[in-house]
Amino acid sequence: MAKSGASSDAEEPDRGDLAGFVSEAEREHEFQIEISYDILRQVSSQLYTNPRRAIEELVCNSYDAAATECFVSTPETTDDILQVLDNGVSMDKDEMEILWEVAGGSKKELAEQGEERVIDAGDIEGRRQIGRFGVGKLAAFALGNELTHVATKDGVTRIISVRQEDIEGHDVGNPPEAEIYRMDEDEARDYLGAYLDGLPDPWDQNWDSWTLAVVDDVDEDSSGRDLKPEYLDRMIRTAIPRSANFVVHRNGQKVEPRDYPDEHYAHIENLAKDEDAREKVEEGLKQFWVDWSEEYDEADDVPEEKYELDIVQINPYEESDGDIDDDDVESKDADETEEDDTEADDGEEEAGDEEVSNEEFGAEVAAVEVDDLGPVVARGTIYKELLTRDKLEDRNLHDYGFKVRVRGKLLNRGDPLFGTRDKVYQWFKRFHGEFEIPGLDEAILVQRDSVREGLKPELSRTVMESFFSVLRSRAVEAKQEEEEEYDPEEFGHRLHSISPHKAPQALEGLANRDDTDYPRGGWKDVDIHLAEHGRDGDAVDYHDGTIYVNTDHPLFRSLEADDMPSELVKVVGEALAGNLIASGYLSYKDVREDLVDDSIDISEDALRTASRYLEDPIEYYKEQIKTASHEGDDPFEQAIVDALTHIGIEAEHYGDSGDSDAIITFGIQGGEQFKISLEAKGKEEGAVDHSDAEFSTALEHMDHDDCDHTVFVAREFQLNGPPGVEDSKLLKQFRRHDDLTLLTVEAIQEMLDRHADRGFSHERIKNIMTTDAEPGNGELLDVIEEEWNEMPEETGVMRTVLEEARQQFLDETVDAPDIGMVRGALRAKGKDSIDKDTIRTALRIAQADTGMVSFNPDDNSFSINQKPEQILQEMDQSGNN
Repeated sequence: MAKSGASSDAEEPDRGDLAGFVSEAEREHEFQIEISYDILRQVSSQLYTNPRRAIEELVCNSYDAAATECFVSTPETTDDILQVLDNGVSMDKDEMEILWEVAGGSKKELAEQGEERVIDAGDIEGRRQIGRFGVGKLAAFALGNELTHVATKDGVTRIISVRQEDIEGHDVGNPPEAEIYRMDEDEARDYLGAYLDGLPDPWDQNWDSWTLAVVDDVDEDSSGRDLKPEYLDRMIRTAIPRSANFVVHRNGQKVEPRDYPDEHYAHIENLAKDEDAREKVEEGLKQFWVDWSEEYDEADDVPEEKYELDIVQINPYEESDGDIDDDDVESKDADETEEDDTEADDGEEEAGDEEVSNEEFGAEVAAVEVDDLGPVVARGTIYKELLTRDKLEDRNLHDYGFKVRVRGKLLNRGDPLFGTRDKVYQWFKRFHGEFEIPGLDEAILVQRDSVREGLKPELSRTVMESFFSVLRSRAVEAKQEEEEEYDPEEFGHRLHSISPHKAPQALEGLANRDDTDYPRGGWKDVDIHLAEHGRDGDAVDYHDGTIYVNTDHPLFRSLEADDMPSELVKVVGEALAGNLIASGYLSYKDVREDLVDDSIDISEDALRTASRYLEDPIEYYKEQIKTASHEGDDPFEQAIVDALTHIGIEAEHYGDSGDSDAIITFGIQGGEQFKISLEAKGKEEGAVDHSDAEFSTALEHMDHDDCDHTVFVAREFQLNGPPGVEDSKLLKQFRRHDDLTLLTVEAIQEMLDRHADRGFSHERIKNIMTTDAEPGNGELLDVIEEEWNEMPEETGVMRTVLEEARQQFLDETVDAPDIGMVRGALRAKGKDSIDKDTIRTALRIAQADTGMVSFNPDDNSFSINQKPEQILQEMDQSGNN
C-alpha cells in the first residue's frame, strides 16, 4: 500500500504510510466477508473491465454518504495509487463490516423491502442514495488489486483492506476474512498526513467525519488512456445527480458541467409544460397498450387511465418527505402548471447549458405521471451542431441521445438509444434529452448500467420515442423555415443564363425525343414539378415542357425517410435533371438513340444503387469496407468496427501505436469474455504480404490487450511465393500460429450478406473470426456457409420457439424461465426436433436483431417483452428472419 515515492523502513514505520498505520494500530475486529456469489458471478465481467468504473463507483459512494465535497487523485503510473476523499458520513466498526456485505448489504435490504434509501446529515436532508446492491465497490478491482478504506468517525480512525484474490479465491463454504484496525484520530494524523499529499487535509478542514478510499497495486493497463481527464470528467458528470450540494474535484480541478451549443432547432424545457408534446406522448401510449396487452385490439379500446398524463410535482434527488409514490406526489392540473411557468422553447441560453440550477433539482419540479411507470421529468433539445466526436464514440462515450437517470445517476452511458429503434443520425446526433424516471429504480440490474426488461422499461421507451418524435418534427419545420424560398419556375431561366447556347439545343433534343412541341418561351417556360410516377418509374422525366421529379423513386423515398426537407428534394431533383438534359443534348447532336437510352439506363441504375445505401445499411457497410480498404489502415479499421457494431457485435476502435486496431468482445458461457484483437491492413493497391502484416507485433498487441485471438483483415493477402516456391512467407508464418485468422474483405461482405438473410448468432460469428481456414482457395466462404447453415432455417421454427418462450415467460412469476423449460414444453407437444441449441440460437438472434428479447448465457434464462408477432415483424423489417 505504499504511495509512490514513500520509503519503507523495517525498524521504524514510515510516518506517511498506511502500512505504518496498520503496524502501530490496534486490531479491533476480524470478520468473514459475506458475499452473494450468485450476484457476483453475474456482474464480475462488467465490473472488472473498465478502470473508469472504479472511480465512478467510489464517487457515487461519497454522494450516498451525504458528502458535499469529493476529491479524486488518479494514478499516473503503476507505482501510483487512486485516492477518493470525501467529507460525508463515515463508518464505525460495525458499518465497515456492513460495507463488505457484498451484494447483500443494508441498501439491498431496503430496496427489497420497498423502503426508501435516503440519508440525512448536516446540510443534507433526505438525499436519495444511488447505490442499491452493494457491489459497486468491486469495480475498484478493474483498476488495481487492493481496495483500502480509511474512515474517521467519532474521534477514531479505522482502516480495512481487501484484495481482489480475497474475493475471487473463495466460495460460500470458505468465505474470505478481513481485519479492521483502529487508532485515535489525533494520533492517526501523524501516520496519514503525508499520505494525503495532493489532497485536502481533513484535520485542517475541521471535518468531524471523512472517508478515504485507496486503490493500490494498480494494473499495468489501467493508468493510461482510459483515465484521460476528458473521459473521467464526462464520467463524473453523469455518475451523480447535478447538484450544488455535491462538488467533485479531480486532481485539484473542479469538474465543471459540459457546455452545449447555443443555437438549436427545437427545445422542450419540460414535457409537463408542453400540451402538444403531451398529446403526442399519450397517442404513443395508446398504441403501446394495443401492442403490449392482449386486452386491447385497437387504440379506442384503451381506457383513459392507461394513457392520460397527469401533472405532478416531485423532487427526484433530495426530498425530506420520503419516498416518491402516489401519496407523496402533488397532483396539479396541466393548465395550472402552464400558467404558473413560462415555457422555455424560445430560450436559446437555457437550452445551451446542461447544468440546471439547484433550485430546479433541489426542489420540486413538474413531471408527467405515467400509469404503471410513475412520474417522468423530460426535457430535450435538437441542436444545430452535431454533438458527437469519433474518438469519444470509439470509447462508448456519447454526448447525444437519451440520457436516462434514476436518482440523478445516468443509467445508459454506453447506449444513447436506451434500447429504442435506430434513429436518423441527421437528427439523433443533434439531440440531447434528459429523462428522470424514478420508477426504473426497481428494474435496475446489479451492474447499474442497464435494466431488467419488462413493462416499465418498455413504457419508458414509448415516452422517449414519442418525445423525440415531437422534437424532430419541430426541428424539421424550423430548418425548413430557415432555408431560402425555392422557386422552381426560375430553373429554366437560370439554366439558360448559364448555358445560353447548349441549353436550348438540349431542350430541342428533349422535345424531339418526347415527340412534343418545343416550348414557346424556351427554357423560360420549363417547370420542375414533384410527381408520383411509381417506384419503378425513372427518377426524372420530361414531358411537354415540364421536368417531373418522381418522389416515388427509391432514392427520394430514402431521402424522405431520412427527414430531408422537401425543398432540398427539389434541389436534388434539379441536379438529377442535369443528366436528363444531357441526354437531350446528345439527341440534338444526332448520337444514336440506343446509346442515349443506354446512358439514361446507366444513370438510373446508379441512382437506384445509391438509394440502396440509404435503404439497406448492410449494402452501405459492405461498400464502406471495400472503399476504405484502399484508403489506409485507420478508415479501414473504423469501417469494419462500424459494420460489426451494426449487426450487434461489441467492437471498439483504438488504433493508437502499441494498441490493437480494435478489440471485439464476445460473451461466452459462464459469464467469461472472449476477446479478439483486430488488425486491419488497408493498402491503395496490391496484396498484403508478411512485411505488411507484422504478425509478431500483432501478437504483442494481443497479449498487451489481454485478447484470446487475433484476426487480420485485408482486401487480398499475398499467398503465392516467388517463382519455384509454392507458398508465401505470410502463409508459412500464418500456419505456425493457432491464434491467428486471416479474413478477406470478400469474406466479411459474405458474412454481412448471410447475416442480412438470416442473422448469425454471436457464437457463429466468433467461430468465423477464429477459423484456421486459409484465404484464396474458397475455404473461408465454405466456413461462413457452414456456420450459417447451422442457424434455424425457417420462420416456423423461430415462431414456435418465440411463442412457447413467451408463454413460459408469462407463466413464470417468480424467477426468469430458462431454455430447459421451453425444451420440455415443446417435447410434451411432440416437437422433439427443436433442441436446446436451436432454442438458444433463436433467442440470441431475436435479442440481437430486436432488443425485445433478453437472454442470459450464464444460466440460459430469458425474458420476452413483446408478442412473438411483433418480434417477427421487427426481424422481417431488419432482414434477419
